[in-house]
Amino acid sequence: MGNIGLLDGSLIVTRIKGEVTTNCDNEGANILPLSLMREIVTGIRTPEEARDFAKIVIAAFLMDRPALYMKHFQFDLPTGVQWDPDYVAAVDELLKQAVQKAADGLGLGNKE
Repeated sequence: MGNIGLLDGSLIVTRIKGEVTTNCDNEGANILPLSLMREIVTGIRTPEEARDFAKIVIAAFLMDRPALYMKHFQFDLPTGVQWDPDYVAAVDELLKQAVQKAADGLGLGNKE
């Protein structure tokens, strides 16, 4: 599950795109886990500390008290390329063989 998964089940990390999204019922509830996730990743808080802090912030928000973590990101949004190019998982020759085998199985192989 990892540290991010221990924070909030609404966080969706798409590493290859360099994106993190949330799926909560209001904007503030989406902003909060993104800021806390960053704090976990950068070592500011542990997942347990972040969860405990989230309870306090959510309670304050529900009582119309100041809850900055639900109003604004607590970090600057990145600029530039964020996606992860990953690495090639298959050797080129093996990949060509796999594609040829699939094509042959579909009757799309070389016809002489």
